[in-house]
Amino acid sequence: IGRLSELESERQGVKTDLVAVNEAIKEYENRLNNLKPGLSEKYSNASGPLLDRYQYQLAELQTKKTLMISKNPKLKDSENPPPSFRKLNEQIEYLKGEINKITEELTSEDGSFTGMLSGSEESTSQSINQIQQKLIDLKTQKSQLQAQAEVLDQRLKKENQFFETLPNNMIELAKLKRDREINEQMYQTVSEQYNQMVLWQKTQFGEGRIVDEGFVPEEPIRPNTKLYLLISMILGGVISVGYLTFRNAVNTDVDRIEVLKDRGYPVLAVIPKLEKATKKKLPKDKVEVLSHDISPKLISVLDPISPGSEAFRRMNYNVVYSNPSEDDCKTILITSSSNSEGKTTLVSNLGVVLAESKKRVIIIDTDLGRPNLHNMFGIRRSPGLVDVIRGDKELADAIQSPLVADVDILPSGSQTSNPAAINQHPKFEHLLQELKRNYDFVLVDTAPYGIVTDAAPIMKMVDNIVVVTRFNQTDELELDHTLEDLEKIRANIIGFAITDFDPNKGSGYYNSSTYYRSAYEDYYSHTKDMM
Repeated sequence: IGRLSELESERQGVKTDLVAVNEAIKEYENRLNNLKPGLSEKYSNASGPLLDRYQYQLAELQTKKTLMISKNPKLKDSENPPPSFRKLNEQIEYLKGEINKITEELTSEDGSFTGMLSGSEESTSQSINQIQQKLIDLKTQKSQLQAQAEVLDQRLKKENQFFETLPNNMIELAKLKRDREINEQMYQTVSEQYNQMVLWQKTQFGEGRIVDEGFVPEEPIRPNTKLYLLISMILGGVISVGYLTFRNAVNTDVDRIEVLKDRGYPVLAVIPKLEKATKKKLPKDKVEVLSHDISPKLISVLDPISPGSEAFRRMNYNVVYSNPSEDDCKTILITSSSNSEGKTTLVSNLGVVLAESKKRVIIIDTDLGRPNLHNMFGIRRSPGLVDVIRGDKELADAIQSPLVADVDILPSGSQTSNPAAINQHPKFEHLLQELKRNYDFVLVDTAPYGIVTDAAPIMKMVDNIVVVTRFNQTDELELDHTLEDLEKIRANIIGFAITDFDPNKGSGYYNSSTYYRSAYEDYYSHTKDMM
């Protein structure tokens, strides 16, 4: 059935091509007779018996090739076909070459007829030559198609004989399937041939003409890369500016150093993210140093030669030298507008760097609601400030000396339900005065003033107040509210300190990575072996 379908399809295609060729021959012969009546008869026998025989043999070989491919479709695209298939292709190519030679000889032989034309008819010689060449080609093609159709008919007759041995219902089903495939292919072939003939007739007989020669463009007309790039740049700029404008409009967090400077107070310290300001791999919870489990945030002890420690030293000098004399800077109070802004971390490291100059320093934890100073240095919480104020302990017994020389700690002490009562107790002022006589610097860690006012009585007793803010966390409205309340009680605010600063997200000079890492490490590279 497959072979019959292939042969029937090929025969229908040959017959369709044969009809088209006959029509074309008729058109050219009519045109030739219009130029010279009777001239077309001189070309009627141009094909010759040898050409017919070659074409018949070529048709047989091509049919044989079709049957071989129908049995084994992979032969069509095989790069290494069997010898029999290669030999068949060579015979087909040989016959095609012989047919082309005979066609060229006939063309040159028939061309001699145009030489017999008189001088008055020489103007038509060019047209006759063109028609003569086309007629020879068409008749050669016609002869080849006829031979191919005859071979296909013979092969179909042999194949149909096979069906005589099969049951009638099987034969009928096979014929119906075959007829359906043939009709589908014939319809497609006729449609294609019809469209080709319509175009061919219009272009061959004067109804069509070339309007403009086609050419291959040097570059594509679409997409317009330059236009798209320009639009993308404009849209990118508009969207970026719009996003930044919207972000600045809705964002009220302290995300720039300039936000603090605009409040009218100097920025005394810019403390970077401590985990990025050191190369040491420190744990997140505790670090054991000389039997003390200190906090990894105490970087001035764990890594004194680092950009983080240097930031605290810069604050030390800014605070100390911001006063006319050292006596005006003995007591320093640290507060903030909200919790978790780094007050305890800042006051602890500031105390360590102050002690580097052989100054005696004591740090007091007055954040009685959420004390954390004892965790920073790895000491006991009690006894402490609450126990001293209540009279349960002596001051000397409550003061603890951790691992840092010249730095003492007065922790918060026992729990209390009323922290404000402790801070405003008359004993507190006497305690503070005694500490000022015995120490060069007294640092006071307090509760966030923006949340609770426990530290208000102490603020009238100290020399200076530093307001701590946290980068990208402290709210500007809360900060302004805290500053307003501090100014109402006439607190001596000497400046701001910003903690957890990320240079990659900030602006201004401090956003340069060289400020924290490259330049600093290059400057102290000579001490690497010693450290």
